[in-house]
Amino acid sequence: MITPNRHGRFDNHIEGQVTDGSTGKALTIPGLWTLLPGTAATGGTDSIWFSAGIDNEQHGLIGVLRKP
Repeated sequence: MITPNRHGRFDNHIEGQVTDGSTGKALTIPGLWTLLPGTAATGGTDSIWFSAGIDNEQHGLIGVLRKP
C-alpha cells in the first residue's frame, strides 16, 4: 500500500505490497530496475516512477504509479 501523509502526498514510504486496483493482485513489473519518488516537478509527490528492462533487457520502459 502506498501511504500518503496527512497532506495526501507520498513520503517515500510503501507499506506491504503495491496491488493492482482492478484485480487486487500484487503488482509486478518484469525486469524492474528502479523505483523513485515523484516530485512537484515530476508527476507530483504522490507518485512513484519506475524503470524496467523488459524483454530480457532488450527494451527500456519508464512509467509512473499514482494512487487512484
